[in-house]
Amino acid sequence: MRNKYFFVFMAVCLSSCSLTKTDEKIDVSDIVIPNTDHEYFEVDYISINWSDILLQNKDTYYVYIYSLTCTHCQELKNYIIDEALKRDDIFFVKGSNKDVIKTDVSNTIGATEVKDIAILGYPSMLKISNKTLVQNVAGNSKIIDILK
Repeated sequence: MRNKYFFVFMAVCLSSCSLTKTDEKIDVSDIVIPNTDHEYFEVDYISINWSDILLQNKDTYYVYIYSLTCTHCQELKNYIIDEALKRDDIFFVKGSNKDVIKTDVSNTIGATEVKDIAILGYPSMLKISNKTLVQNVAGNSKIIDILK
């Protein structure tokens, strides 16, 4: 008889619980990746050449360097393009075999000439202030942090 009451009790408890997934977004990285599928042609008007990294007419701005074949760049693409379309301080450089890639870029901070700039890899983000490189980071999470 106790088993019968137990099963009835459990049935009532379970029927009052919702087992469906809610629409609540769990935001582990403090960003929301837009649902829009962006393409790089949307930012053609703010795409620049590597040689023009330090030549933009802004006091402070960011340069996002990416590769079309980079998996991490593809993961970040919707976020970075969405940010760029909302702001006016992000420029894009499509990576090429002419990019200087090094394992240590700490000595690039303070660079005032493009020949002194290197990146860690793709994706990378440079922060330029008063025609001087002030930050040089690589990787999705560091790029997201630099834009906050």
